[in-house]
Amino acid sequence: MKAVLKVALLVAIAVSIKAHATDSRIYKSEPNGFFCNTKVSAKKFQRYMEQQDAGAATSLIESGECSVVVPSLELFIDSEDAGVVGVRRKGLTTVVWTFKHMLK
Repeated sequence: MKAVLKVALLVAIAVSIKAHATDSRIYKSEPNGFFCNTKVSAKKFQRYMEQQDAGAATSLIESGECSVVVPSLELFIDSEDAGVVGVRRKGLTTVVWTFKHMLK
């Protein structure tokens, strides 16, 4: 009887974990969203935009630290820090950084 309860408990845990894993919300990026290679670059970009310094923000894009992605992408949020989010594209493991308000 104890063995049956243990198996039932393991099955319940496994089902719960699987249900939680499949509940992960897939976000879509806004068209023409900004993505940066690192969290530091995203924070810089955010600061430059808040300061309305388009020249400095453009320099991050020209340097390749940040880029504009035209199509909408399916993304998972990997981590979040004050409106800056680390996201990974569905099916990939690489994390890039964007802004929470650019996801829907």
